[in-house]
Amino acid sequence: AAATGSAAAASRYLSSSSTGNPQLVLNEIEKSTEDRRSYRCLLLANGLRAVAISDPDADKSAATACVRTGALRDPRSLQGLAHFCEHMLFLGTARYPDENSFLRFINEHGGVRNAVTSAEFTRYYFDIAPEHLPEALDRLGQFFTEPLFTESATVREVNAVHSEHAKNIPIDARRLLRLDHHLANPQHDYSKYSTGCLETLLPDASKAAELRQRLLQFHSENYSANLTAVAVLGRESLDQLQQLIVAAFSGVANKQLPMPSWESHPYDGTDCGVEVQMVPLRDIQKLEVVFPMKDYTEQFSSQPAHYASHLLGHESAGSLLACLKRRGWANGLSAGCGGGAAGFDFFRVSADLTEAGLANRAAVLRAVFQCVGQLRRAGPQAWVHRELSDLAALAFRYRDREPSAEATQRLARRLLTYPMPQLLTADCLVTEFAPELIAEVLDQLHPHRCKVFAVSKAFEPHCPPDGCVEPIYGVRHRLQPLPPDLLAACLALYNGDAPADGADSLLSDLRLPDPNPFIPSQFALIAAPPGSPPPRVVLEEAGLRLWHRADAQYCLPKLCLTVVMATPDAWSDAFSAANSQLHCQLMSDALNPVLYDAQLAGLSASLAACAEGISLSIQGFGHRLPALLEAVLDRLSRPEVEQLRFDSVIERYRKSLKNFALEQPLQQCLFHQSVLCCSLVWTHQQRLDAIEGATPAAAAEFARCQLLPAAAGGRPRFLLAFACGNAEVEQVVAAGGGIAQTLRRHAAAADGSQGRPQPPERQPHRQRDVLLPEAGDARRHHLLRCLAAEHHKSSACVVYFQVEPATTRRASCAGRR
Repeated sequence: AAATGSAAAASRYLSSSSTGNPQLVLNEIEKSTEDRRSYRCLLLANGLRAVAISDPDADKSAATACVRTGALRDPRSLQGLAHFCEHMLFLGTARYPDENSFLRFINEHGGVRNAVTSAEFTRYYFDIAPEHLPEALDRLGQFFTEPLFTESATVREVNAVHSEHAKNIPIDARRLLRLDHHLANPQHDYSKYSTGCLETLLPDASKAAELRQRLLQFHSENYSANLTAVAVLGRESLDQLQQLIVAAFSGVANKQLPMPSWESHPYDGTDCGVEVQMVPLRDIQKLEVVFPMKDYTEQFSSQPAHYASHLLGHESAGSLLACLKRRGWANGLSAGCGGGAAGFDFFRVSADLTEAGLANRAAVLRAVFQCVGQLRRAGPQAWVHRELSDLAALAFRYRDREPSAEATQRLARRLLTYPMPQLLTADCLVTEFAPELIAEVLDQLHPHRCKVFAVSKAFEPHCPPDGCVEPIYGVRHRLQPLPPDLLAACLALYNGDAPADGADSLLSDLRLPDPNPFIPSQFALIAAPPGSPPPRVVLEEAGLRLWHRADAQYCLPKLCLTVVMATPDAWSDAFSAANSQLHCQLMSDALNPVLYDAQLAGLSASLAACAEGISLSIQGFGHRLPALLEAVLDRLSRPEVEQLRFDSVIERYRKSLKNFALEQPLQQCLFHQSVLCCSLVWTHQQRLDAIEGATPAAAAEFARCQLLPAAAGGRPRFLLAFACGNAEVEQVVAAGGGIAQTLRRHAAAADGSQGRPQPPERQPHRQRDVLLPEAGDARRHHLLRCLAAEHHKSSACVVYFQVEPATTRRASCAGRR
């Protein structure tokens, strides 16, 4: 019925704008056997690519139009013009001239809309109530046929772009990326500023008309049907969606523009072999080693760079990260390609360092090249490729159903990157083993080809305000050539030679990962229960209550399990809250090698401190979930950690608390509003004070006495668990019993008692809103907190209205726009 209604609504949009049948209609698109959506690819007569996605169960319809032009196409004299064009396209077309018409239409029909400009692409997207897709799609199509680009909106939207620019200035990740662009070959498009601001777009307000003319020229020279792709998802049939697409987008002009690509690399070779020391705003330490890399997009079947990133960025025992963590030098590490465009790319190895790691960053750099050298010496391993292929196939086959807008955004861009038959599978499946390409990737990770970025406030004395300063964000930095002896040591390690002085023997435990033990092999689905039965208690005993709900909707071999170790002492004051958070971070750090393997195999686990106690959530493939659960519970029951890791984790925790003062003004306002209006919300300074003088022994004692199941001298605890997904009641009950037995066993071993969890003496705390006192008949109460935002040019204000006690209906009404 819904599809029929949509077809009737679409009839008014299927007449004059359609110019005939598409050049190509492709129904044979490789997809997962579990994917219940239907797909059809189209090549319209004007060269525009499109994909129709039929999903009768969609709660929202959605569409994305993606143009293969972005910030790299900006004129050097008007940097940010592509982003400005993205803003202006929303503001009126010949058919719908009102500037706010599109936004109002989307909002009034339960949708959202936005756009994103990247280096190479610009995407415009929306979602909406399904019955309003036809008109919304027609409105979107007009962006590319008859945009107005009104003079009245020009100055206002430049100011909107400038606001985005100002919001981004204090974000250190953006400052680092901006510095990378600034230091690249100044003749390359990569060196330009992508966001834009008043200074780059309209330094003189009297020249707004001239800017509009340049905007019209940019649109004419860069927007064309043959550079555009559209993805549309709705409840309609594929035939009906095809009609809507043809009607809305056949009028887009095909100017037969060439597909943008870049033959040269932003790193021209003269700027490598240096260390760039950058002063951040937050208190962070980071080392990023960046290599120029070929563009391997067309090798999507073998993904040779993924092989290298998988092994360099691995986090299991014996990995580069594990070795650095054992020395107390790093807390995190990532590796992989990204940030390039057609014709060039980058490979980045990025480590979040401790203060000790920053002091030993030369050794960290040597460790990176020791790992590269080990991979080159071992050669491409067929078993690693098979494991990557198996993991990719699992993730693809059992991928969770994407929300409508996310699906269209992803597929519209992929239409401009990959062949239509492989629209869904390209770069998702690893089907070919290409050892020669893998070796080629590893060969490019050469010490003489890298640029090293070191980020720390420790560099502040060496980077004065009157020294080297990036002009857009004001990033203070200096360039230092890498010492010749360090380069020589790195080159020896890259070539697989043993260091003459034994300086790198500290990483003698560096090795390839073991085969992943969490890859599932059983995917049978349980018999789906009729209807949609609510959760029910399937196990209740002293100190434990277990709920279960069988999946009757998604039909995937996945399970979600949440366990709350409830205690009234986890969040009763700032000391308890801070130490509960610290305990979760210490345990997550200790479990990281196990959790990383599990994550690769489609199982994720997280620990969090909350007002009720400690919450453990595990979700993913049900087959190996019990094994991961056992490993996590076993480690939670042993809260002791080594001094070195304790120092690293508490340093990271302290800095995260201090760095909150540099968050966006709105985030700070919202947090302090919760401090003023909610119980059990502790400020960052209160938590900092609470962990002053903390030690590993004190942290372990707090966990044993306050968080874990009852031990001698500790308060009783209560375990509350909920399992939802592909699991029979008997399996869930067995898992619940295992949870209680594991924790009891360790508690008994710790103090000689039976370790049996009991109902708490008092209920765990719950966060509640503070009832604001009345002030006269108007029931007004004013709370004010002024926050200094030294590094932010933007401001924020939060106004809080307290209404009646919350219900689902009241919350929905209060949240309506």
